[in-house]
Amino acid sequence: MSVHVLIYTHHWTVGGIEKVIHNITQGLESRGYTFSILTNDVPSPERQFRLGKNARVYFRDFKPFDVTNAERMKSLILRINPDIAVVMGSNRSNLWVPRALAGTPVPVIMSEHNTQILVAKNFINPEIYRAARAIVDFNHVLLPNYMSTFSPPSKTRVIGNPFNSNINVEQKIDLSTRENTVLCLARYDYIQKQPQVLVKAFAEIVSRHPDWKLSLFGGNWKRGQNNIQALVKRLNLEGQVEVNDHTDDVIGEMQKAKILAFPSAYEGFPLVAVDALASGLPVVAFSECEGVNHLVRNGENGVLVHGDVKDYKAFANGLEQLMLDEDFRLQLAENAPASVADYSHDIFLDNWDSLFKEAYAKKGRNILANPNAIERHYLELLFDYRMEDISTKELSLAREAERAKKYANAREWVPLFVRKFLNVFSPGHGLKRIAKKLLGVR
Repeated sequence: MSVHVLIYTHHWTVGGIEKVIHNITQGLESRGYTFSILTNDVPSPERQFRLGKNARVYFRDFKPFDVTNAERMKSLILRINPDIAVVMGSNRSNLWVPRALAGTPVPVIMSEHNTQILVAKNFINPEIYRAARAIVDFNHVLLPNYMSTFSPPSKTRVIGNPFNSNINVEQKIDLSTRENTVLCLARYDYIQKQPQVLVKAFAEIVSRHPDWKLSLFGGNWKRGQNNIQALVKRLNLEGQVEVNDHTDDVIGEMQKAKILAFPSAYEGFPLVAVDALASGLPVVAFSECEGVNHLVRNGENGVLVHGDVKDYKAFANGLEQLMLDEDFRLQLAENAPASVADYSHDIFLDNWDSLFKEAYAKKGRNILANPNAIERHYLELLFDYRMEDISTKELSLAREAERAKKYANAREWVPLFVRKFLNVFSPGHGLKRIAKKLLGVR
């Protein structure tokens, strides 16, 4: 059986989602799959992962996602002619593919790479996203505890990301032969990855540990690398802190270090942390960083630092705990590989293979195959591009509940958030008239 899979991702560079796509395309081609990638991004050629030999990448910009661009996306996807469409990431543009594929036989998998809390906070109105998840055929999450906000569970699948296929988790780890290095492998992103927190933390303890160094590797995200270099200079750390560019030799760097520092504020599923644990490298991270805190187990395979994710002094204490206690480090290193053994490359590929087969079986019987006129209008209202600019902070459920009291005649099956969006349109807008008719209001 040959199955053609379209994968949509808003961004296309060297990051976690792109690494997942790399693993899927390279690993499943031998099982009869072909792949097409659709993205809004146009990165430099050297900033891309190698895909499977039969994979093709389409770079297209569909902003603003109005009726015209929705039709452009639909036309392109139909020319690509996939059997399945997968939407990957945590971005407002994830809604575009389900909207464009209404009325087609292509089943849709929505692959969420963050927690629902972070989606609501950073990316999109949760009510819109919840409605979008309801009209796709399958939802994918990275960890079991992420399923709690996905309904119904019967169409939600849990597939974690794999550690590097070159790592042998059964290999004996010996940290005693490694350098006194604290390693950080992440883009220089002040908002999510927080390298500035790590540098400040290291500055707190560096005078007590002159034989240790901090080595950072990553891409220059919004000039973050320049800012970190300036911070290192300002704190007089140039002799003990190395600010390096991105490296492709992640495993090689891990095999030199004794500690992986992971100061992120939030994550979906941290590939670097999983690679580190599989390599026998203890991880220091914040206990409030969801995603990491389900993989790093305090005192078992790493150290979870309690407190606010900006608290560099608390992070410094976590680092120093491992720097001082070699026996503790060695014990964590010994435990680490077994703690992530379920995230092997083979298990990852088997799970995606199974999900693709489930989705393929729904082709032509998918949820969006034959929407009626009311459902089509509802979809257009739901995914209208102007709604993307409405602040999620203005859309709390408490406010919506209060506003709902004004619409006593509203049909219960119409989500409360639709009422909020009535004021997006001009008085004579066709979608506004339809929505009012559905709601039973004047």
